[in-house]
Parts: sequence; C-alpha cells; structure tokens
Amino acid sequence: GAAIRNLGVALGDSEGVAEAAAAAMMDAGFSEQATSVVFSLCAPTQVLAAPSGLPAEGPAQSPADQVRLMLGPVEPSESNGVEDQGLLELRTSAESGTSDAEVLAALVTLVELDPSDERIGHAADLIEGLMALVVKRGDVEAAAQAVDVLTRVSERSDLPEAASLRIANAIASMSKPSDLRTLLDLARSASAEDLDREAAARMLEAIGDKAIEPMLEVLADEEDMATRKRLVEVLSSIADAHIPQIASHLADPRWYFVRNVVAVLGSARRSATLPYLQRTIRHGDARVRRETIRAIRQLPDRLATEMLVAALDDDDAQNVQLAAQSIGMRNDAFAVPGLATLAGGEGRGNREIAVRLEAVEALARIGSADALRVLDEVAGRRGLLSGGRAREVARAAEAAAARLRSAARS
Repeated sequence: GAAIRNLGVALGDSEGVAEAAAAAMMDAGFSEQATSVVFSLCAPTQVLAAPSGLPAEGPAQSPADQVRLMLGPVEPSESNGVEDQGLLELRTSAESGTSDAEVLAALVTLVELDPSDERIGHAADLIEGLMALVVKRGDVEAAAQAVDVLTRVSERSDLPEAASLRIANAIASMSKPSDLRTLLDLARSASAEDLDREAAARMLEAIGDKAIEPMLEVLADEEDMATRKRLVEVLSSIADAHIPQIASHLADPRWYFVRNVVAVLGSARRSATLPYLQRTIRHGDARVRRETIRAIRQLPDRLATEMLVAALDDDDAQNVQLAAQSIGMRNDAFAVPGLATLAGGEGRGNREIAVRLEAVEALARIGSADALRVLDEVAGRRGLLSGGRAREVARAAEAAAARLRSAARS
C-alpha cells in the first residue's frame, strides 16, 4: 500500500494509480477483500502536478515503467559519473514540481516493484546520493521511510544475492562519518521535532546493522561525549546479532575505544560475550577493567562469577569494591573464599579499608553458613589488629554476623 501510494503521489495521479493497482491485483487472483484493504491504504495524501513530459494518454504501462518515465533517461554520459548524471536529472524533476523527497520515494518504489531488474544498480546509485541530500535538507522522515522499504526489500528470500547486496550497500551508504553525525545530532537534539528524532534513531539502527565497522570508527574518533553516548546506544541496540564482529575490536590500542566496545558488548547481556570479556578483565587500563566488571555483573553464568572473583585481586580500589558489590548481589557461595581473603586483608591487589568493608557486606548478603563463619573469624581479629580503621572492619563483620543470626531466629 505504501509503495503504491508513493507512486501515485510522485506521478500526480494517486487515484488513477491506486485503481490500476487494484485492477491488476484482481487480475492476478487476489480476493476482493484483500484488494479492498490494499486500496484503502493507497488513499491519496497529496496531489501534485504531473512533471512535464509525461503523456496524458497513451498505451498502458507497468507501474515500474511509469516511475522510469517520470525519472527520465538514466543512462550516464561519458563526461559524468553515474551519480552526477543521475542527480542532475533528479534536479530537473524537482524543478518541474516534484521534490527531492518525492523523487526518492519514487526511486525506492521502483526498487520495491522490480528489485530484480538489471538496472537496479543505477537506481541504487541515485538513491545513495539523494538520501544524504534529503537528510541534510531536514526531511529525515522521508529518508527513514526509504530505508525502511529498502531494508524490507533486501531481506526478501526471492531476491537474487547481487540485488540484495546492492540494496544493502545503498542503506549502508549513510554510514559516512558526516552523515552519521548529522543523524546522531538529530537523534539527541532537544530542539528537534519528536518525529525527526524518532526517524533519525530508526535510520541509525537500520544503518548500523549494515555498517558496524564505520560506526565503530566514528565511535573511536568522536570527541563529543553526547555523540559518543548516542552512538554506543545505537550499537547496543544491534549488538546481540553481531557479538564476534564487535568483539574483534577489543585488541585496539586505544583504551577509551576498547572501553566503549566493552560497554556495547555489555549492553547485549549475553553469555556469548564472556569469552571475549575475559581478555578485558585483565586489560592494562583500570578504566577498561572497570567497564568489564559492569558488563558482566548482570550475567548469571558461573564464568561471570569466576571473573568477578578474579577482579577482587585488582590493583584499583574502585574495581575491587565494584567487584565485591557485584558478587554480593549474586548470592553465590562459590565466591565466599575470595571474599574471605579480601575481608581479612590478605592476598594480592588493593586491600584498602573501603574495599574490605565491601567484602564484609557481600558476605552478609550471601548469608551462607560458610559466610557466617568467615564473618566470625574477621570479627574475632579485633584485638589483634592495630589502628582504628582496621578495627572498623572487625566491628562491621561482628555487626553483619549478628544481623544474620537475628534473621535466622525470626
């Protein structure tokens, strides 16, 4: 219905095109009810003057041929590239009363009506150039609708592989850094219309599915924090289906880029990310290790627990504290020995008072018999410890043990 409506708008004869489409559907064997539903979706929303050069009458033509007639000859000249020549012809169409957005809709309709045509490559070239132009002119909803249709067509099971790839490349053409930044700016703009923000976000998700590599490169080089955040959100929305591809960038020498990639993988909340994140839990930069702890803390797998226990030996106090807190939330008795070492101030890694107190709280949350025994042991060291801050750990352990016994009696 949308394709027929777009065709009718572009040709300036919405009712005529809709009636012709309905007749063709009936001839092809569609039921009257199905034809009626499609016809209702084709109700004209805009009527334009037909571009000059279109014959008012003549032999019947297919909808695809009518779109080609509207666009005019599309053979590139020897002096111009395909895109330049095509855009020049599109400009002529626009000057005759048809806007760039309407020509884009007509081109996309042509692809949807006849995606196997041998001229699909040229139509895709024109779409690539025009889609970026339409976005820059502020009609992002028209571009988003075009991407929606192209995505749907590219996923058709009956489409030849070459045509599917060419259409997918047309969608991915919007992954150029300048176009991505335009869309990102729109998606996070407080002053933009809600419809434009939603359309920009929709385009980013569709483009990201076809162009993860360019999006990751923009993420690596983007200096604006708000833009980086929005790009991480977009990549996060599609991370689930592209974990190995995204994880391949964890070896990048830029710590801040690796941290962002870890954040994207963490947003997928899938066990499949754990083998990759095992590398970054030992990364040379504490900030990357911290992001890794955040990424795995929501995963219930035993491997995730083992990684968190390993993080208790981190040199960075924030990382040890976050790991201990995350373990406490899991209520997994497997982690008790590691927490016992930390609470007692033993072992490797950072053993500041704050992280030891966090270990005491984690043991209290786990609340197992082994955890209670460890708390009693730490509490019993009060007289052997020197310094007021050190005694604080023993007092916290004693209080935690008392709470557990009280809860058990009630």
